Amino acid sequence: LRWALPATRSAMLPPPRFRSSTVSVVKRRRSRLSRILAVAVPTCVIIALQIHAAGHFEESIELEASAHGRRMAAEASRHVNHTSPPAPRASAANGSAHHAVQPLPPTQCSRHRRPYHVLVPCSLSVEHQWQARLSYHRYLRLKESDPCSDLGGFTRLLTSPDGKPDLLAAEMPTVVTRQLKRSGRCDDCDHGFPLLNRPWAVRRLLAFHRKEVKEEYILLLEADMPLLAPVDNGAEGGAAPLSPVGVESRALKASKERNETKAVLRRWHSPLREVAPVGPSALLVHKRQLEALAGPWLNVSLSLRRDEAASSALGPLLERWAWSLAAAEAGVAHQIRPTLQAEPEGTGLSEVGLFSVYHMTSELRVGRSWNW
Repeated sequence: LRWALPATRSAMLPPPRFRSSTVSVVKRRRSRLSRILAVAVPTCVIIALQIHAAGHFEESIELEASAHGRRMAAEASRHVNHTSPPAPRASAANGSAHHAVQPLPPTQCSRHRRPYHVLVPCSLSVEHQWQARLSYHRYLRLKESDPCSDLGGFTRLLTSPDGKPDLLAAEMPTVVTRQLKRSGRCDDCDHGFPLLNRPWAVRRLLAFHRKEVKEEYILLLEADMPLLAPVDNGAEGGAAPLSPVGVESRALKASKERNETKAVLRRWHSPLREVAPVGPSALLVHKRQLEALAGPWLNVSLSLRRDEAASSALGPLLERWAWSLAAAEAGVAHQIRPTLQAEPEGTGLSEVGLFSVYHMTSELRVGRSWNW
C-alpha cells in the first residue's frame, strides 16, 4: 500500500475546500485496510500451503499402495483404455445405485481373478457420510489403476429410520434398509445400542437384496476403513468357502485379557481359545458363509445386549464379540492375515504400504502439537 497509494493520491482526494477534513478520513481507512491485509494475506498463504500439502499426502498414499505390489501387470496395461468411470445410476425402487465399473475380460489379465464385493455398512450420521465418500473415492482410484485386481463391486449399506435413501445414494452404489427401532427391547429394536444395526442390515441385504452382490466373496468393512490397496484373494492365502480371512483387532485382543470379558465369553462358548478376536471387520468371507452366519450374529448380539453383565463387560465391542461367538459356535476357523488392516496408534506406522485397509480408529500423536 505504501508504494501503491501515493500514485493515486491526487485521484482519491476531494476538491481543495474539502481536503483538510477528508485527508484524515482517508488515512484512517488506509490504516484500517493495512491491518486487515496484514492478517488476511498470511492466512491465505497458510490455507494454500495446507491444500498443497494435502495433495502431496494423497500422492504419498498412492506411492505406498504401489509399493504393496498390486499394480496391473505390464502385459495387461497395453490392452486397457483408462477412462473416468461414469456417474452412478440411482434406483428409486429400493434406494440403491449402481456404478458401471466394468472389470477387464479374464483373458486380458495375467492372473486368475477371484473378485469380491466391497460392503460398507453406514448410518445417516455426518461422520459416516464423509467416511463413506472417502472409502468410495479410494475404491474408484484402486479399481481404475489396477483393473486386474480382485476388486469387484461396491455397496454402501445404509440404514435409515424410514428406509429411504439420502443424497449420497446419487453419488455411490447404495442399498437402503430400515434401521432398528430406537430403544425398546423387541427383536427389531436396537436396545439403546445402535451398532446392532450392522448385523441387522447385513442379514436384510442378503435376504432381500442378494442380487445386488454378484460376486461370490464379500469384503466387509466399516465406514472408517478406506482401502490402501486391493485385498488379495488369490487361491493361496485367500478366503475359502468355509474359512474367512480376518485380522486380530487390537481392541478385541486387549478386551480378551480382562477377566470380566473371559467370564462372559465362556458362558457363550467353550473352549475360550476357539473365540478369535477378529470381529467382522475387516473380513473377507464367502457370500454363502456370511449368509449363514448373519442370523446367528444378530441373535447373539441381542442376547448379549439383554444380559446386563455381558453388556457391561463387552461395552462398545459387544457386536464384534457376537460375531466371534457365532463363528465359534458354527465351527468356523478364521485365517489370520496381519497385513489385512493397519491400526496405527501413537506416532503411526512407518510401513503403511504393507497393509490393504486403513482403520481410522486409534489415537495418533506427533510431538506435542498434533493429534488425531
